[in-house]
Parts: sequence; structure tokens; C-alpha cells
Amino acid sequence: IEMDNGIVWTINGSTVSGESVDVDFHVDVNTHNIPKDVVEELAEEKEVIQISLAHDGDFGCQPVLTLPLGEEKAGKYANLYYYNETTGIMEFMASGLIDADGKAELRFVHASEYAVVIDDQMALEVEDTISLQETKTPLMQILLKNNVIIYVVVVLGIVLGVMAICYGLRKKEEE
Repeated sequence: IEMDNGIVWTINGSTVSGESVDVDFHVDVNTHNIPKDVVEELAEEKEVIQISLAHDGDFGCQPVLTLPLGEEKAGKYANLYYYNETTGIMEFMASGLIDADGKAELRFVHASEYAVVIDDQMALEVEDTISLQETKTPLMQILLKNNVIIYVVVVLGIVLGVMAICYGLRKKEEE
């Protein structure tokens, strides 16, 4: 479904539920419906584009939104967050690589208020592991957000591997 603002919705028929749903696929871009402080905390100085979907609730399918973001953003990620009005928290939903044409594809499951954060990295998927909002220490939040833990584990693995090789060589020399 091609919208008048360059946005395209793609619907895979296999994701359509058996129920008939009347859906308004209109999308408003650059809205300001999410509280400013919530957006600023999420963005951390990164570019944010708020989008508002006209439909309310479930779609009855899992449409993919192709969002034109500009060719200058090619190679970056569009990280999609849903604004949960009940909790006041932004919830990570999806991430899409911005292609050479400046477009990103993002899968939706329901309509609401959303923020797209443009970043050099794909956002952490925290749904089934650990929520950054639930993390107790600021240091742990920084480490998780910047993938530092992954780097530390990799470096630690390399150091331990080198130590094991050196130990093996020394043991062999002694024999």
C-alpha cells in the first residue's frame, strides 16, 4: 500500500489473522505526541523521528512499514520504539538497516505512537533477556547500551586462550 508521503506498507498474506479488521494505514511523520523528556532520554543526542499511526490497536496482520529517512542515513539503523502510555516507557520493537535509497523496513504488530532512533548500531533486543529500565546500576546501563559486555567477554576469551597456549608451551619445554 503506497501512501502519499513516500511511505509503503507491505502485507504478507500469511500473517493475516482470520478476523476481519478495518484498518486505517495513515502514518503521520515528525509528530510530537510522546513526552519530550521520554524521547530525550531514549535518544541520547541521536536523531529521533516520531511517527503516529492513525489506526488504533492490532492490525490483524504483521505489516512492514518502509519508511523513507534520507539517503544520507544509508548504512545506519532505524531502531523502532513503541511508547507505552500506561508505563510511560519506550519499548524496543524492531530494527532495520537503512538501505542505499535511505529507506528502512520495520515490522509492526499494533498501531500506537512510535519513535525511530537513527543510530550507527542496531538496538539491543531486550524483550527476553534484561530490560535497561530494570537494570540497577548506571554502570551496567552504560555497558549494556554500548555492547561493552560483549567486547569484554571476547577480549577475556582471547587473553585466556593466549595464557593456555603459553602454559602449554612452557610445560612442553620443561619435558
